[in-house]
Amino acid sequence: VVLQDESGSLSILSKEMLGKGRDLADQLGVWLMVYTIHPLSDQGKEIISHGADQVFEGVPRDLMGQTDSLAKFIEQKRPEIVFFPSSLEMLPLAARVAQRFRTGLAADCVALNLDLTERRLVATRPLYDGKLFEELYWPTQRPQIATIKSGAFPEGFSDPYREGTVERVK
Repeated sequence: VVLQDESGSLSILSKEMLGKGRDLADQLGVWLMVYTIHPLSDQGKEIISHGADQVFEGVPRDLMGQTDSLAKFIEQKRPEIVFFPSSLEMLPLAARVAQRFRTGLAADCVALNLDLTERRLVATRPLYDGKLFEELYWPTQRPQIATIKSGAFPEGFSDPYREGTVERVK
């Protein structure tokens, strides 16, 4: 999960993404890793309490710097799925990262499910003002990349006793 919160507290969309990320990570039997675009103040514990196992704190950069840093991080950690908030700042970053890995990008997703037989993400996005929905999946390319529309998922619940790690990415 890639987060962009700058305000000092988690946004509703971030909590939604963490809840869905925790659900998908549990189904796949993997850790939920969170990469933050901006430095954390005291958000690390809050991100962990909402479901993250590991939090990686990024350093503010321009778009190309963020793309390089995030691509390097993904190459090192090799996540199966990466999702971003659907925002004006994050869409260009998601597109550049998808292009860097020669994989598809499902934008503005309102549902994410798994095909566990092939460990595939099935992303649903609206078309024609929500009158029609399409399902997208990635046959073999990894990571599978999607942006999440606000209000698509319920917020993840907070567990103040959850433990995890916070690490700074260079």
